[in-house]
Amino acid sequence: MKTKLTAFILLFSLLGLAAPPATRELKIAGTGIQSTVYTEQSFSALPHKTITVTEHDQKVTYDAVLLNELLKSAGAPSGKEMKGPAFRLGLVAKASDGYQVLIALNSLEPDFGGLEVYIADKQNGKPLPEGVGPFRLVVLGDKRPARSVRMLSEISLIDVGEAPK
Repeated sequence: MKTKLTAFILLFSLLGLAAPPATRELKIAGTGIQSTVYTEQSFSALPHKTITVTEHDQKVTYDAVLLNELLKSAGAPSGKEMKGPAFRLGLVAKASDGYQVLIALNSLEPDFGGLEVYIADKQNGKPLPEGVGPFRLVVLGDKRPARSVRMLSEISLIDVGEAPK
């Protein structure tokens, strides 16, 4: 029995069906901003807020950092800078397993969309579980957590008005 289980695991690994390991860093980079890489340790040192969301009919509490604050500190347009070409900017949140979502930058601004998006590193007071962390995007107000990217590895600021390279 043990030999069959080992062969099964090996087969899944060879076929690429096993989930890829989550990256242990979070990179924020892209158009017009300073590239920043957070480790689990450097991210945990940032000021956090506790948020509670309902996911799959369960209340979940996260310790998280407001994404808009991280983007502003990297030089992304905000406030009065949110005009003209800044309305072409979007965020691509990428997971280590290849999953990606797109969010308009202006939707994060209180004067426009007011969407609250956080990056969490703790769930119910503990590090995020394997297969979810070490970082997770949490979008408040979504009826389904499809944009709440688990195993978050990178956030890229892109200009959707530029020609593809």
